[in-house]
Amino acid sequence: FYLLEYSMKDRVSENMLLKLLFKCIHCLLYCIEKTVEYISLWGYIFVAVHGTSFCRSCFDSFAFQLKYFSQTLVNKSVQFILKLMIKLTITVGCTFIAFCWLDNDADFTAQYNPIWPTIVVMLASYIISGAFCTVFDVSIDTIYLCAFEDMERVKNNAGATLYMSDDLRVNFGPHPAPRPPPPPPPIPIPTPISHAPLCPHSP
Repeated sequence: FYLLEYSMKDRVSENMLLKLLFKCIHCLLYCIEKTVEYISLWGYIFVAVHGTSFCRSCFDSFAFQLKYFSQTLVNKSVQFILKLMIKLTITVGCTFIAFCWLDNDADFTAQYNPIWPTIVVMLASYIISGAFCTVFDVSIDTIYLCAFEDMERVKNNAGATLYMSDDLRVNFGPHPAPRPPPPPPPIPIPTPISHAPLCPHSP
């Protein structure tokens, strides 16, 4: 497509309709690319959880998100807000600390401008926080998937065991399972009674 657009760039620049058409195709391809990336990420999670092939896992992940569309939308919205807060706090905090530390160093400020190292710290902290957010994102998606797989298994089989914790059961809908009764108290062991005479004989 990009080769076709490059070969027709003269005609596209002269024709407004062709330019609009190519912009629409760009938008469509971008949406397809992001959708494939998103489904592929969930496909890797399904591979790790179920051990199925990648193509089958991508299909199952797409069907899973269609089935629980509203829950997935809420989950992704909360993840976006949390990741934004994490990135902002880490980036702003590291940048502020770096600037204050460099600005209060008289030897450094006498030779260099603290603004440029602060910009480097800001970029590095943003990249590193983004990497941590990626791990956080995959962890939340995995917990979310396992929780709904647990609920689905119990829905299909009433005798199945829920493996999620009580907190997750309360938040996701199922009631907490009854806790096992406490173990009985230990039976006290009687101390041996001494048979020594009450009035020992004197020598």
